[in-house]
Amino acid sequence: MKTADNNRLIAEFTGMTCHHNDSNVLIFSTENGNDIVSIDDLKYDTDWNWLIPVIEKILDISLNLDTMEMYYNITDSIPNITQTHIAVTDFIKWYKNENN
Repeated sequence: MKTADNNRLIAEFTGMTCHHNDSNVLIFSTENGNDIVSIDDLKYDTDWNWLIPVIEKILDISLNLDTMEMYYNITDSIPNITQTHIAVTDFIKWYKNENN
């Protein structure tokens, strides 16, 4: 899966909504309708400030579902942001599959 696809998956997991703008570019907005961001500007793969809140959300889910092993897969990949990004997307794919 390409980085942009993984970032889209993470954005949707965090509650952002995907839209198309006039140029047919994917943009995301939060549940409150603010923080509009182009898919090209999502930085989950390059910026810890974007990725850490996602990891915190995954921790909350993991504690409630007793899936700490998957959470540890994420934390074991820190400080490599590329590996952490992959581990986060793997968790989200698993979580979506389990909850559909």
